[in-house]
Amino acid sequence: MKFEKKKLLEILKKDYIFSELNYEDLKQILPKFRVYSYKLGDIIIKQGDKVNGYYLIVKGRARLIDLNNNNMKLAGLKKGDSFGEESIFKTKKQIATVKSSGNITVLKLPAKIFYKLVINNLEIKEALSERIKLTKNLISIKKETESDLHLNILKNNHIFSLLSEDNLHDLLPLFVECNYELGDVIIRQGKPVDAYYVIVKGNARLIDQVNNNALMSLKKSDGFGEQSIDIKANAIASVRSSGKLLVLKISANDFNENVLVNQKIKSTILERIKYLQGFISLKRVPLFSRLSSGHITILYNVIEYYEINKNEYLFHKGDYGDAAYVVKTGSVRIIEEELNKTFAISRKGEIIGEISLFKSQPRIASAIALEDTVLFKISQETFQNILPEIKDYIEDIVQNRLKQREIFIADKKNKEKILYPEFITSMHKIPKFFGSKNIPCVTVNHESLAGMACIKLILDLKNTPLPGKWQQCSINKVENNNFDTFSDMSHLLEESGLFTRKVRIQPDIIQNIPFPAIFMDEKKIPQVILEINNQNVYCSHPLKGLICIPRKKFKDVFDNEILLVSITPEFRQASTKLFSIYRRFFEMILQYNDILFWIFAITFILMIFGFAAPFFTQIIMDNVLIFNDKSLLNIMLFGMICVTFFHLVGDMLRQLLIVTIFQRIEAVMNAKFFNHILLLRPDSYSMYNVGEYITRFNENRKLIDLFSQTGMTLTMDVCVGVFYLSQLLLRDLFLSFIGLIFIFIQSFIVIMSSKKLRENDKKVFKANTDNESFVIRMLIGIQSVKSLAAEELFYKEGMNKISKKLLAEFDGARFGFNLSLIIGTLSQLSTISILLFGSYKVINQELSLGEFLAFNSIFGLLLGPIGNLTNIWDEIQETRISIERINDIIELPIERSKEHRELASIDGHILIENLCFRYDGMDRDVISNINLEILPGKNITFVGRSGSGKSTLINLIIGFFEPDSGSVYIDNKDVNSLSSRSILSHIGIVEQKPKLFSGTIKYNIAISDSNISIDKINKAASISGVKKFTDKMPLGLETYVGEGGTGLSGGEAQKIVIARAIVRDPKILILDEATSALDNESEIAVMENIKQLMKGRTTISIAHRLNTLVDSDMIVVLDEGKIVETSTHDELIKKKTLYHHLFTSGQHSF
Repeated sequence: MKFEKKKLLEILKKDYIFSELNYEDLKQILPKFRVYSYKLGDIIIKQGDKVNGYYLIVKGRARLIDLNNNNMKLAGLKKGDSFGEESIFKTKKQIATVKSSGNITVLKLPAKIFYKLVINNLEIKEALSERIKLTKNLISIKKETESDLHLNILKNNHIFSLLSEDNLHDLLPLFVECNYELGDVIIRQGKPVDAYYVIVKGNARLIDQVNNNALMSLKKSDGFGEQSIDIKANAIASVRSSGKLLVLKISANDFNENVLVNQKIKSTILERIKYLQGFISLKRVPLFSRLSSGHITILYNVIEYYEINKNEYLFHKGDYGDAAYVVKTGSVRIIEEELNKTFAISRKGEIIGEISLFKSQPRIASAIALEDTVLFKISQETFQNILPEIKDYIEDIVQNRLKQREIFIADKKNKEKILYPEFITSMHKIPKFFGSKNIPCVTVNHESLAGMACIKLILDLKNTPLPGKWQQCSINKVENNNFDTFSDMSHLLEESGLFTRKVRIQPDIIQNIPFPAIFMDEKKIPQVILEINNQNVYCSHPLKGLICIPRKKFKDVFDNEILLVSITPEFRQASTKLFSIYRRFFEMILQYNDILFWIFAITFILMIFGFAAPFFTQIIMDNVLIFNDKSLLNIMLFGMICVTFFHLVGDMLRQLLIVTIFQRIEAVMNAKFFNHILLLRPDSYSMYNVGEYITRFNENRKLIDLFSQTGMTLTMDVCVGVFYLSQLLLRDLFLSFIGLIFIFIQSFIVIMSSKKLRENDKKVFKANTDNESFVIRMLIGIQSVKSLAAEELFYKEGMNKISKKLLAEFDGARFGFNLSLIIGTLSQLSTISILLFGSYKVINQELSLGEFLAFNSIFGLLLGPIGNLTNIWDEIQETRISIERINDIIELPIERSKEHRELASIDGHILIENLCFRYDGMDRDVISNINLEILPGKNITFVGRSGSGKSTLINLIIGFFEPDSGSVYIDNKDVNSLSSRSILSHIGIVEQKPKLFSGTIKYNIAISDSNISIDKINKAASISGVKKFTDKMPLGLETYVGEGGTGLSGGEAQKIVIARAIVRDPKILILDEATSALDNESEIAVMENIKQLMKGRTTISIAHRLNTLVDSDMIVVLDEGKIVETSTHDELIKKKTLYHHLFTSGQHSF
């Protein structure tokens, strides 16, 4: 750094040393100075070191400090000040340290030059000596001042104030000064205490690490570490510094030997420890945690403890109540003995008898201890005088408890009226073309069970067991007087493993559908169609039994909608055994027995027609050609033309019937597989990428092709093969034996090659899957590919995937070609062998020419079925592979089937008890022992670090995940016992990563219910801010958006998702960082609209911005899956705990 010479001379002239020199002398000395720069905290001269020069500050500031006395500051140094006077004495060492207070620039004159300059100048030498003496005096005065300060601190301490001043002077040498920074833990809860501390400067906090709650603040002269009176005792709370902190510390041994000899002090400390234990015990009670430290102290002095033994009554219903109780340890059951109902079980920290705090009245229920229990007793006087801060909170608890009691009483009365459902099965005869047929009917004694009766009848007909919670579902129907819709019946049938679909059909062609099927009559009562003929429709009526409706009148009761029910294969249960694989498919095929009858009838006729060709050949060769019988030839030719025509027509009809069956089965399988994908647990979707799901979805088509070829062909070809083989054996045993030898060799080769074929098929499948997945991922992220200019990289990777795919297909095709070549060669050899030996037999007149040609023709016909049967082995292996691929998806965890309990309406009360959850494969809980109550109409916000469990907890509340232990209740009903659709019909959710679908904006808003009125859509669009940008678009809400919201900004897409969540007017709204993509102005407007909409309703948010947090009724702070603190924004900021740290470090956002 450069300075003007003139300015430097002016600085030297002002120095008390160099001011004695004239201007010319200063000019000569100036070049001997060196310029040095230092940063904040650099030590320029260290105490005790030999001084190497004299320094003069040109720019900046420094401090003179005494390292031997805990960095005690002696003086400040500024521009123009100097230091290093000790350099005049060659043997002198620096008596104090000089430390920079920021960026500083100094002039340094080396010690040798400085010594020569001033050694002969007595005036300068005396001034330097005086300056050194002054610094030493300053150190001495500072030490005396510090000693007086420490003495005053101890005098004001509640322990040491009991000692005389002389005793305090004697104790001072035993104390050591200690410095701490913000957040340092001085004493850790549960660890031994090795000293007693007194605060000299700064503040600290007493922390209860069990709940991470700040208990009280500690300030100047306050002491802590009382547990040091017992070296084996552990700290009952932690002490953490709230900033820069200076304390006096006396070791536990010195404290015990020199201080505790005073019995008065020892009694005071024991009393202090007892007080802290009681204070912490009260502060840990959730009800009291809302109180200030001052009120806790007052409460500690007046609260009473009450003990009761196991099975002892705390109070009886009707007893006069003038106090409430809070459980300290143990548990108490609240019961209504007349209703024989347990209302609640109150555990640690929960209040009992709270109504008595507001007015004295008889108890409305009894309370009995489930175990030995200790309680805090709160009188009305204590509540009115000391606990006004929690009055509103307790009022909410009272209202909620009273409402729960009303619900319990109403439930009890309703249940007393319920007649437990009874399902009666009866058999009836209906006329058939030949004789009659017995069919079952199921009737019930309650109209609301009509749908359940239809379901039971269909399950009986399909040989499917009833669901595990059938009885409870039936009771719920009667309790709630709910009438089943097609959707309700479909849901329960599919839970039982069947597949359903609702279709519209005209009455004139209803006979073409598979039975049984369900329809609704004109009174909306479901009935099961069992049989249809030309005149009548036979139905099972749940209340009347079997009814016969004429076809003409059926049009009047049928509304063209019908629920079809089909059996679907359970691949999960299929093994690799042939019977196990095909059994479920044959069950599905047998549903179409009418069509199957015609398929096998046509097959039998075609088999006879197939035998006609060899028969005609033999007649022509032996009779027509030898005897020159032209009339017989004409007859044979006409017969062959007729047989060929009917064979073609019959084969066409058979294939058409087979395709009809398997198209229906494919539709059922695809729909069932698609439905299974929709039912997967949310965490299951990450197991495979999109391309792998699509590839496995296509395996259903392949499976149907295999079964249509193997299943039907196996049955038909066995029949045909046996017939043709018997004909060959009857004609010539020797030639038949030769042909069979070659057939067995071919079959053996095909079977032995199946393993290699299967391996090739797996390689091709994997290569295809990888290629399709890569293309899909690339197309989804094409914008990112373009923005990164990564086209060449993706092109190379894509070519690599295609090359692997083509190579796998080529390897498979090459092996297949070689195998086909071997089989073809063997086939030709078999033909040559039969031709050779057959010719010898004709020459030897053992066979006629016609018989030989007929044999050869029948053998050719046999090769077809035998070849098919041989190939079936390979197709069975393919079937196994396809089932394995489909099983990859089928075996993924799905949402468990839930009891059919419905939520007709809710208030929005949520209760979480002892909730724990961990993801599969993890060794620790993501959610750990969470207990939380959210009262109706409250606005609750979850905050915490990333990965603290906020979104997981939301998923548990709405039933997406099932907890490992504990429960979530919505309006006192366990979420896991409720229908998912029922829960979500009352809840609006704005996801953390919103997804828009290809379609109009209106479609995306109303996607959950296509019947939502346009008024509700417009209202939701206005509240969410969607209207603001759609009004500027030519098509408004009918504007088309691409997949994922292409064409919209992130903020616009998020507004649409918010509109989607509120369009159904939910009672509970869940916002998972719902406004993260909105600008501040839009966020404020949208959140204000939502606030008005959700008045009196429950709102749960995962928030990251200030305005959301400030408006919350309660903030729940999560850390590592646990609730560490709950309160309002202002109270949490005052506590200066984790929330304060997150809030301040995140600059008002998380």
